[in-house]
Amino acid sequence: MPCAVILTALPVEYLAVCVHLSSLEEEIHPQGTIYERGKFDSSKGAWDVGIVEIGAGNPGAGMEAERAIAHFNPDVILFVGVAGGIKDVALGDVVASTKVYGYESGKIEQTFKPRPEIGLSAYSLEQRARAEARKGDWLKRLSVPPQPNPRVLVAPIAAGEKVIASTKSEVFQFLRSNYGDAVAVEMEGFGFLEAARANQQVSAMVIRGISDLINNKAKVDKAGYQEIAARHASAFAFELLAKFKPTAPQISKVEKTINNMPGGLIPHRRCREVFGREELVEEVLNRLKNPQEAPILCLGGVAGYGKTEAATCVARDAIAQSVVEDVLWVSVRESELSDTFITANNSNALFQWEELLYKLSIQLDCTADRESVQKRLRERKWLVVLDNAETSDLYDILSKLVKMLDPSRVLLTSRVNTPIQYVTVLDCPGLSEFWSRQLLLDEANHQKISALLQASEPQMYRLYELSCGAPLALHFIVGQVRDDEVLDPVLDALEKADGQVEVFYRFTLETAWQRMSETSKLFLCYMAKRNAGVPFEELQGVHPVTSTEAKEARNQLRRWSMILPGNGNQRYDLHPWVRRSVRSNLQANWEDPSPPDDLDRRIRWKYGI
Repeated sequence: MPCAVILTALPVEYLAVCVHLSSLEEEIHPQGTIYERGKFDSSKGAWDVGIVEIGAGNPGAGMEAERAIAHFNPDVILFVGVAGGIKDVALGDVVASTKVYGYESGKIEQTFKPRPEIGLSAYSLEQRARAEARKGDWLKRLSVPPQPNPRVLVAPIAAGEKVIASTKSEVFQFLRSNYGDAVAVEMEGFGFLEAARANQQVSAMVIRGISDLINNKAKVDKAGYQEIAARHASAFAFELLAKFKPTAPQISKVEKTINNMPGGLIPHRRCREVFGREELVEEVLNRLKNPQEAPILCLGGVAGYGKTEAATCVARDAIAQSVVEDVLWVSVRESELSDTFITANNSNALFQWEELLYKLSIQLDCTADRESVQKRLRERKWLVVLDNAETSDLYDILSKLVKMLDPSRVLLTSRVNTPIQYVTVLDCPGLSEFWSRQLLLDEANHQKISALLQASEPQMYRLYELSCGAPLALHFIVGQVRDDEVLDPVLDALEKADGQVEVFYRFTLETAWQRMSETSKLFLCYMAKRNAGVPFEELQGVHPVTSTEAKEARNQLRRWSMILPGNGNQRYDLHPWVRRSVRSNLQANWEDPSPPDDLDRRIRWKYGI
């Protein structure tokens, strides 16, 4: 039986969904979220449906969507509720999202410059929504026929943290000026679709009924239009489910060929070539071969030392040498760290045990419970790689996972030391002088950077010494020398950093930020919000620019080594340190401050006054 999850923000929305379900039973998540699970019958078959009321706001919607996906492992996840109409809609109309803009993101100068964030609905659901919008069969699911008949629009929606109560407000005028194709505004859709995007096996969409047209909101609410809009949105959502045929997600097709394609889950290399990791890889492999060794190994070290690249080398060689039969790879989410702790604004972002079980169950093609995952792990010798493990609830996860392994093993990458008895930590050091030089010269030859190719022996040694052999620092050196066309400014910056590579990382990012185009900055900020690579076509849709401008922005980010080369599917990604830094808004330190007389306008924007 296919499974769907429906999230709502308000009680009136939740009740409108419940009407379409039978056999509802309460189900409590281990973290405390209370769901109800019921059955939806249609002429084409039944659906198992989980529903939850989560309250208002994008951050909460994202967290609860992640939790619900891990708990239910659904085929479809929908956010169903009410919204305010911006244009081209009437009270009671329904909007099925093609995309949802996160309108809060931007830069405050003398005017607010938006840097759009976009959540996309699943293509298959969008197409089904268009088909059902033309038919009008969904109206039969309403107990009382509406007069006149409401319309269904398949169109963009805007989402932010503000309740907009007037068409004369600054925020409303801002939306009309900058998001002219958005027909409705609400508070949860962007966070919801962001979470769904990280789980590509799930089809997601936001469906909203128009409960007000911004002005006179209290009056139309009193007239019952919240209830009407919620009923209409819910009726259309269930008509969508009734006619929607879930397809096996592409990722599952890949994962089901694991037996025939060992190593299929190991990510693409981030760099053209991995230098100087032979000894480290050999040591890890020897420990994996040793049955007396700790069941969990950890590659530790500071940011930019190439832990993930080393782990990919270990994983491929472990299969090639028959140390393990295959590899499961889980990339734990990218969260910000401060003094080795998750920062306060991301404290709810810790990767939990239930999420790991879910991700492993997808790769192992089994149900997401401990017994099923353990059975699969013990059937063969797997290497389970947890990348960026420091952003997980590590002690809880490892204490449970270690009991399930024999004969499988675990390899972590982590910026934080893990002093646990059954974990062996191996340091991932900087490259040697020889391999640092090889990396620099290889990139200099590949990119034709004469200033590096002509560098003297003392200069090359100084580059190695001050960079500490950190691969990320070496790549940043390449990017800056290419842009400067001389070596001295880079050496000066390294001298000032005095061996503190993160100081040099920040200097490079600051220099690049101050020199790059506004389009490059938009691309960088957009990619930083994603946990996976982004295709170029998606980047082009971030901001209305020409194809030439978009390509130049992409190439500019490449030159500075801000983005990693596109893989076989041409998806571009950021190094984790770059992503974390941009997410934490490090670049705000380098922006020109707004003039003092702009303070009132900024306060009005921030607090919706």
